[in-house]
Amino acid sequence: MRTTEVKTTEELGHRIHQFAKRKVDIVERSSNAFMLNDGETVRVTSGSDVQEGRMSNLALNQFGLWSHMGTTYPNRLRKEIVHAKEMVNGTQNQDEIKKWENECQEHRRILASNVNHWFKHRDTDRMFRFFKSEDIYSNPNELRSFNSSQYKRVDNDLIWDAVVPVISRMVEDEGLEVGSIFVNETGMHGKFLLPKLEGELFEGKVVRGGFRVRNSEVGEGRYLIEPFVLVLACLNGMVVHKYEKGVRGIHLGKRQDAGVLDQYGDLSDVTNIEYTRFKKDIGETVSQCVSQGVFEGFLDQARDARRGERIRIHSNISQAKPWMPSVDLIGEDYHLGRLDRVSIDQSLVRSGDFSKWGMSQAITEPANNDQMAYEQSSRLEEIGGIVLAMNDTNWHRIASHEAPRLAA
Repeated sequence: MRTTEVKTTEELGHRIHQFAKRKVDIVERSSNAFMLNDGETVRVTSGSDVQEGRMSNLALNQFGLWSHMGTTYPNRLRKEIVHAKEMVNGTQNQDEIKKWENECQEHRRILASNVNHWFKHRDTDRMFRFFKSEDIYSNPNELRSFNSSQYKRVDNDLIWDAVVPVISRMVEDEGLEVGSIFVNETGMHGKFLLPKLEGELFEGKVVRGGFRVRNSEVGEGRYLIEPFVLVLACLNGMVVHKYEKGVRGIHLGKRQDAGVLDQYGDLSDVTNIEYTRFKKDIGETVSQCVSQGVFEGFLDQARDARRGERIRIHSNISQAKPWMPSVDLIGEDYHLGRLDRVSIDQSLVRSGDFSKWGMSQAITEPANNDQMAYEQSSRLEEIGGIVLAMNDTNWHRIASHEAPRLAA
């Protein structure tokens, strides 16, 4: 997956519409799909139209959940294929090459056999979302997602065309600034800041308010527009959760008829009436997101968080989990990996602020790492906002959490 950072709203709009031209969506019975023996390529036949592409990891996971085969087994087979290919490339011994080539081919055959069995066995209508390559010789087409036939395509171009008039007006009239904007073949994220929304939380901590726009085209999440703040000194960003201002919608609509779907000649799967209302909602939502009331509400929330209950510091930390128990509990609740937990713990200790505010900042600080994927950094900003908005009961559960005592 190729994530592209863009610098201006014009560049983002251009890239979004470039990507839109490369999308092909088909609703068809799963029995009309077939995985080739390479264990990678899925071919879908719909009448006289035939599309094929490499099944993405996301599409494979969606297939595993749909088929009840689960995600572990197909992913293990795909990893074995990758491992065998690496072994082939890592040796010049002809016997070893032949051995690993045979193993690779066997794993490919097993994966294709399993996928094809369930395509035939379940035989339900599915939406196959393909993405055409710019250069098919160096990079094959991709089956980017495998969705329900009721999946409602509210794609990036549809959302962007609705929101860009609002953004353009605010850039011209109020000096709206682009924080960061990223787009790829699966979705987009944009963060925008308004200079007039600036205030001091406490000594040395000045924040600026704005909003963010996010969408997934492949079933990984809702489309949304919601308030966003940035701490200027350390550039920690955070989603504002307590104040329920925003547009949020799930990609669920009516069941689609079989065939190759139009790409937005009819406004995708959104009617003209829905789209008119959608554009109106977006304008109202952005105005609410950047209102002085929402921003001041965040300032009060953050100040209260700094004055509240603090995390208990423990000495019985194991080598297996070298982080504070409170960090471990947040990691479990929000499915954070080991590296994220270590980074959060280090940020927390370095700051010396063990309040709810300190924890929220420790969670969002690693998101400033230039090496971190944009999607992951945005997720940490969201989790940081969730923690900040926790009520006293939920925060007490985190702050008072204790690790099991180590054996003597």
